[in-house]
Amino acid sequence: MSRRARLARTTAESTVPRSLSEPATRRIDADLSQGALAAMRRLIQAAHVLRLDVQDERARSPLPGLQPLAAGLDQLLSAIEETLRARPDERPPMPALPELRRRYLTFERSAPRDVDAAGLLAELDELVDAADSLASVVGLQAADTGGDAPDHVVGAVRASP
Repeated sequence: MSRRARLARTTAESTVPRSLSEPATRRIDADLSQGALAAMRRLIQAAHVLRLDVQDERARSPLPGLQPLAAGLDQLLSAIEETLRARPDERPPMPALPELRRRYLTFERSAPRDVDAAGLLAELDELVDAADSLASVVGLQAADTGGDAPDHVVGAVRASP
């Protein structure tokens, strides 16, 4: 999966300059594409660090508290993919988006207090920030609930094109 993600990003990075050399009516949005590529690069780098960390031979304790954050990340990335694949005239309905930062903070409070957990938390923090940045770039944002509403009732807003 990491190779496919890297290949997709590399392909997209080479596509952007070609598109920008096209007539204005056929060009992609330069700010959107550059912002999305930068956020994707950060996501991929954080995922690689996490993958390499778990490939070593050390025994680790399970972290069931990580499941809500992982599920939220999957949900947000799926919403981003659906938004990017949609034609401009066929926008998908706005999904309720998970608040990854809130889920990260919940996991952080329950995480073990050791060197391994500190490294994991640093990479998860970067992953959450990059995913939220990518969502914002493509026009998806979790509503600001002030911390009162549970994730399943959080709305979303689309930035104006």
